[in-house]
Amino acid sequence: MKDTVLTTTTAALAVLGFLALLIFIAPISIFFGWVTGLIVNWICGDFVTRGLNIILGEGSITRDMIPTIGGALGFIGGFFKSYSASKSKK
Repeated sequence: MKDTVLTTTTAALAVLGFLALLIFIAPISIFFGWVTGLIVNWICGDFVTRGLNIILGEGSITRDMIPTIGGALGFIGGFFKSYSASKSKK
């Protein structure tokens, strides 16, 4: 009986921890992507803007959009990260 309660509690905590991680990772990814876009905007904003307009064939991307694009890419890129939980020593 005690093992069943412990297993159920552990499973519930694992699910809640995973959901909390999902909730907190998204805003952090967006924030760091936005800050990176802001830094890119300050350093080489014109170059990046011209390059994106040439690649996409549009003239609608402005320098002010770079931090927002960086935040969006940070959010989307967060779905493609892989984490390893094992600590095997080679």
